[in-house]
Amino acid sequence: MSPTTGARPRNIQIHGVPIPNLGDMHVSEGSWLVTEIAVGGELVPPLEGARLTLEIAGDRVGGSAGVNRFVGQVSEDGFGPLATTMRAGPPDLMDQERLFLSHLDEIDSVESIGEEMVLLVSGIVVVSLAPLNSEGGNPQRVENV
Repeated sequence: MSPTTGARPRNIQIHGVPIPNLGDMHVSEGSWLVTEIAVGGELVPPLEGARLTLEIAGDRVGGSAGVNRFVGQVSEDGFGPLATTMRAGPPDLMDQERLFLSHLDEIDSVESIGEEMVLLVSGIVVVSLAPLNSEGGNPQRVENV
């Protein structure tokens, strides 16, 4: 824990090498669609009807958490703080949304596997993403969220 902020120190890494600014990673910039999310220690596809997206542009991040949109900063400490809209949705989608946002808050490394990207916590994949253009569609740009 940091004595000044109370936050636990985190250093984002790619392939085990610390990086100075996640937004500078070419592999991470762009629009991403969540293909799997860790639920109870198992990677599963997002719930039907939920479109979880992540858009990274420089030091900004945004996207859809399923029901609500979110925006925030990207730094060597990860994603955050994140601000979200406050819409209500079905309980199962809201539970998945809370879990997704929690995973984004906790990531400590990012790895690329081919064109895909995975977000990890303590070496465990918690979110798998594919480039959004491979699935079609395009989320709202980070600057406009």
